[in-house]
Amino acid sequence: MSVMQSSQHDGLVKTFIDRPQLAVEILRDLMGVDLPDTPLIHVTSMKEIMTSTDWPIQDPFFRHLHDRGLEAGLVEGEPKGRAEGKAEEAARSVLLVLAARGFDVPDDTRARITTCTDLTQLETWLTRAATAQTLQNLFNEPG
Repeated sequence: MSVMQSSQHDGLVKTFIDRPQLAVEILRDLMGVDLPDTPLIHVTSMKEIMTSTDWPIQDPFFRHLHDRGLEAGLVEGEPKGRAEGKAEEAARSVLLVLAARGFDVPDDTRARITTCTDLTQLETWLTRAATAQTLQNLFNEPG
């Protein structure tokens, strides 16, 4: 991932180089990490460490940040991934029922079904797919 540098970025880096204690205080406040009063590393080497492709991260401070970010990503990503998986399976089920009933599903209809992420809507379509006389009946409200 590349970071576009700006004058604000450059100014912040210069400030941290000139006042490394400020960097420690900001990181302590923002990240909630208990840091020593002296910087663990000189600020100018942070870019090198952060852009390094050497894994695992050896520096304890950056290992902590990495692990914390990974944990936060898992907490957020797991339920999202589960919901996406349920929607994909529901869409697949709609298409399977339509195929089993002999419907030739055009690409635009297939796309509409497979891109839907609303599980309630997909379940409605699945129920309708079992009895619909036409593909249009799948999407029309019973009336």
